[in-house]
Amino acid sequence: MDMNTYAFRTAAIAAGDDTQPLSVARSDAALLSALEAALHHTIERLTAVSGRVTEQVLTLGDAAGTGLIVTLQELDRLQQEFGALGGVLSHCVDSWCGSNTSNKDDHGDPIATVTLADLKCRLSNRLRSEVLMMSTQADAASEDIF
Repeated sequence: MDMNTYAFRTAAIAAGDDTQPLSVARSDAALLSALEAALHHTIERLTAVSGRVTEQVLTLGDAAGTGLIVTLQELDRLQQEFGALGGVLSHCVDSWCGSNTSNKDDHGDPIATVTLADLKCRLSNRLRSEVLMMSTQADAASEDIF
């Protein structure tokens, strides 16, 4: 999918108009699907490593310092954020590739599925910035043609 199509579609969604069709080329769909699978695999590995580290910290008992415990909590938070981002990507793959099995209550907004408030805010802010940047680039490109 070219950036102008993506910017137009994203701007339409941000404006509340999700009726514009979005066609995803077969290679783009394959890339999205592969990226989704790789991210989920990475999240599973992170979960396993995090579990092993937690077990090791628990065996230390009182010897585990507060710094180590805080770092472990940060690792857990990263795991949650990766999981939430994986959920957003899964939603996009489902809706863009035609296998729309996602929750209909979110009105097509993949960010609505994020339950971590600060991550949702960061992602929403980043999306708005990207939409503005892409629409500005699309406007500039169309003016350059004429």
